Amino acid sequence: MAQIAEERRRLIAAIDDWHRRNAIQQCLAQDESCTAPVIRAHSVQGSYVIDRLARDGHVYMFRRGPDGFQLVLEGRNRATTFTGFCQSHDLALFREVDFDGARPFNPESKRQLGLLSLRAVAREYWTKLNVCKMYQRLLCLATAHDVEAVRQMFNVSSLHEETLTTAVQFLRQFLTGTIESTSRIQRLYRSLYTQIQRDRFHLMHSCVFSINGEATIAVASVFAPEFDLEGRQLNTFHYMETDPTDVVLTILPSDAGTHVLFTFHKRHAPKLEPFFNQMKALKEHELKQILGKMVVMHCENTVLAPRLVDALTTTEQLNKIKQIFSNTVFKALPYDQVPDVSLFSTGG
Repeated sequence: MAQIAEERRRLIAAIDDWHRRNAIQQCLAQDESCTAPVIRAHSVQGSYVIDRLARDGHVYMFRRGPDGFQLVLEGRNRATTFTGFCQSHDLALFREVDFDGARPFNPESKRQLGLLSLRAVAREYWTKLNVCKMYQRLLCLATAHDVEAVRQMFNVSSLHEETLTTAVQFLRQFLTGTIESTSRIQRLYRSLYTQIQRDRFHLMHSCVFSINGEATIAVASVFAPEFDLEGRQLNTFHYMETDPTDVVLTILPSDAGTHVLFTFHKRHAPKLEPFFNQMKALKEHELKQILGKMVVMHCENTVLAPRLVDALTTTEQLNKIKQIFSNTVFKALPYDQVPDVSLFSTGG
């Protein structure tokens, strides 16, 4: 059993490596019909945003590896990038939210909120397309018990058929869920894209917070919160017929502190607006704690300032983050059952 467990650990590491080397190269603009060469597009703006957090051109990002939680140092030119747009469409779509001193973020602009949301959703959509591609191939090989083909696919020399046999049922369930979630994110992506093209944001609801203090974090992510702040369940992922209340979260550094932006489809307003009203009622230090938990539980596409990671290490907060990662990978927890973690500056 120990040998099988070690093989599975190595296989997970090899799968992650394959994912990096074989990422989809596809421009997602114009209803995914563009065939121009793609670039490494930023889902979090490199200049102005990441540069505000970087030290010596580097930032930290969350990673889930075969041994659990990791914080990885990334160069600012690679952090948050994905091969999901060609250069022409990336510039044309997101020029308005490539901020600088002359073009600041305006929290009252629905168009800017929509563009930032599209950028985050595009990255999530691209990620899920990659996962589907990889697990469809792996499930096909595992079902056929083609151990040698899996060895070649992932460049692993040692792999037993028993490892694949035990993985087939998990792979089948995982792929079914991934296909469903990919379709759901695709619908959200196309909805936002259409609203931007028409400059009419009638289907997008939003909630914006401003946090004081030196900026330490940036996020571009999509997730469905499982619980509200009183422990009431918002989503149940055991039933495929449900319509999860997906939320787009963008966190941006600013001159005065940090902007926290939530957007969601109007059909989810009955569930989500009471949740965000709960958040609006929080004091700032309480809001920071909830947002910190939310980011660690749901948002891998997160950029952390090295000065923040230094502080987390000094205060042993990294152990709490690791605990949250471990406890919430396959299990939904109410916020009051998750340890407090500080990802925002305490300065006011």
